[in-house]
Amino acid sequence: MHNLNVSEIHLCQRCSRLLAYHLSGEKQVWRIGLKRSESLPGKFFHDKIVQPLHKKLASTRTRLFKAVNTICQASDHNFKIRFLEILESNFFLNFMQKHSQSLDTSDLLSIGKAFEQWCAFLSEFLLPIIQNMGDQFSLSEIFYLPEQLISQTYNPESGKSLKISGKYDAILFDTFHKEIVILECKGRDRDRSDEDITQVGLYAWLIEQKTGILPRGEILYLTGADQRYTISPTKMRDIVNQLPHMFDHTIQILDAHTNQKPIHLPRSADAQLCTECPFASHCDTEYGDVSEKTKNTDNASNNTDDKSRNTDDASPNTDDESKGIDTIINLFNMLKTPVFDAGSICGPRFIRYKIKPDHSKSVTVAKITKRAQDLQIAMNLAQPPLMQSQAGYISIDIPRKVRQPLTLGEVMRVAEDTRPNSKVAFPIGMAIDGKIVWINLNDPATPSILVGGTSGSGKSVLLRSILIAMAINAKPEELQLTLIDPKHVSFLDLSDIPHVDDDIIVDNAIAIDKLGQLVDEMESRYAAFKADQVFDINGYQEKGHQIAHHVVIIDEYADLIIDKQTKTDLETAIQRLGQKGRAAGIHLILATQRPDARVVTPLVKANLQLKVALKVTTVSNSNIIIDQPGAECLIGKGDMLIAGSMPVKRLQGPIPSKTDIDKLK
Repeated sequence: MHNLNVSEIHLCQRCSRLLAYHLSGEKQVWRIGLKRSESLPGKFFHDKIVQPLHKKLASTRTRLFKAVNTICQASDHNFKIRFLEILESNFFLNFMQKHSQSLDTSDLLSIGKAFEQWCAFLSEFLLPIIQNMGDQFSLSEIFYLPEQLISQTYNPESGKSLKISGKYDAILFDTFHKEIVILECKGRDRDRSDEDITQVGLYAWLIEQKTGILPRGEILYLTGADQRYTISPTKMRDIVNQLPHMFDHTIQILDAHTNQKPIHLPRSADAQLCTECPFASHCDTEYGDVSEKTKNTDNASNNTDDKSRNTDDASPNTDDESKGIDTIINLFNMLKTPVFDAGSICGPRFIRYKIKPDHSKSVTVAKITKRAQDLQIAMNLAQPPLMQSQAGYISIDIPRKVRQPLTLGEVMRVAEDTRPNSKVAFPIGMAIDGKIVWINLNDPATPSILVGGTSGSGKSVLLRSILIAMAINAKPEELQLTLIDPKHVSFLDLSDIPHVDDDIIVDNAIAIDKLGQLVDEMESRYAAFKADQVFDINGYQEKGHQIAHHVVIIDEYADLIIDKQTKTDLETAIQRLGQKGRAAGIHLILATQRPDARVVTPLVKANLQLKVALKVTTVSNSNIIIDQPGAECLIGKGDMLIAGSMPVKRLQGPIPSKTDIDKLK
């Protein structure tokens, strides 16, 4: 288990390289970048004023507590003035008698002013509690002993624990709102408020882990005009939710230090800090790109391996991954929207970088995602990358230089154990984490599908993959396919497989007639189900009846629409089959390369439950298919977003081979 205190984790936020130098034995690293007040000796004020004052107020036996409690019970209209007078007479005068000879005049003046500010805050904190609690007010429940050590352990999924310890300045309890309040004093102005907020967040995390209660925070700056910063429970929650990433990052640094291994650490987001840092001239050498340090020693073995390695099966380029995240973080830092590195995953077509916004600097998801075009330029991309908010991070998908092929046969072999028990199930694609996503048309959530994508997006290949996968797993008497292809070319080599119930339909009039026949077939099946007292095709089959699922695949729906009447007839058939087809075992897969509002009307969209968006040309096209932008950022050739009846996922579709087709003939 690793051990760090709050100040050390605080230092990591300022600059992770500074923490690494601190761990290596460098002295006074924590002072780098901090501007001490010229007028107020902050540590002296904390040790001689704040700590003893709160210690006395936390004890019911002290004269100071009894005097303050008396005016709190009296409900004096001049409470703030009386409160200050009591603290001056019962505490500050004793302090002055003890220390006035050792301090110069300027220090005494600044300490006196800071003391008044501290007392003003405490009186403002107490007064509304007194007014709202009335006879139930109890001073003994408000002040707690200052400078108490709290230790808690962070246990990530990786199994490498981190024990975190820290001493807060002071804690109060708001008995009216039932809230713990962390109180931090700073003997300077708000030049590094983001770090101060994170520091309070660290104490809040420790307290919540110990008590189960998330505190609010108050930071008092004892110099300058802007003297108080309040952190509400809601904002504190946002801050605390970001801390696990910081903890994970510090564990990586500690692991590297313990094992004496090189580690790549990003530069600080604060450019001014780098100008003041004594390590700035050589920190890139020590904590820059690790891959460059080991490149020479690895060259001999790498050259041998490269000659025998198939480039299509090449593993992800770690060097490119590290450079990619550096480019991303440096760009956002330059744009004043700092982010944290939250890891990366390498899929068959692209690398997914994970980042987390620095909420302590008011960085929001919207501020990050609107920078897609800036990333396009910085990373030399053909188009803006897809950026999406995920569970706990923001994903940025960057195309890989070397693409891994994804064949249908391999996908079905690998994912055989996860295949649903259905004759109309197929693997639609592979997710970024390598998991194969199966779609089951017999599932009430996905009985029919809308597919949209521009020319070259991989739409026809996806349709071929779907029908071939279903046909491989089902006999002709279990699955019948109707193929409608106004383009005449999508299914030419599939016309003679036994699952296709008739010739491939290329004429719109015949297509409309066929859909009408299927509506009649659906109603006929419902009549048979009723007579046999079953609800759907599954129950009918269980009673021994031989009846096949019927899947209709339309490659270019827009080409079927030649006039208003044709459109009406098509939409009527789609509506009826979409609403009632699943139970009867009749399913629709409708594809178009013109996903505009004229083609994909609300009626069509509402009756096709699963939405598949391949590469499209505009944001509006993406919105029409999946009700959100994103498909315009896809890279084509089977890269897709699926949505509708399930959460949005990015997948890579497989490519069927001639071997797959030959299995059907």
